[in-house]
Amino acid sequence: MGQRLRHAGAATLWVPVGRLPRVPWGSKDDVSRWDRWLAAMQEVGYELEELDRSQLPPVDGKPWIGVVHAGAATHALPIVGLTVLNDG
Repeated sequence: MGQRLRHAGAATLWVPVGRLPRVPWGSKDDVSRWDRWLAAMQEVGYELEELDRSQLPPVDGKPWIGVVHAGAATHALPIVGLTVLNDG
């Protein structure tokens, strides 16, 4: 997922990417990079919520981050409704 997660977060929150925390690659102490990023985002004041596929797109129209797993690669996309804002 690289820094795409940070870029997708910045696009959905409409903030400069430099304002969001960086989280090193891979799992650490059996905690996934995604979970560590969620915790880091909460530490700087952003509350992110994981949604089940059945809850997408959010009915309130808020932007969301789509995470796509494709074999060894994972990609994060900033999305509003069903429209991808950019794909990095």
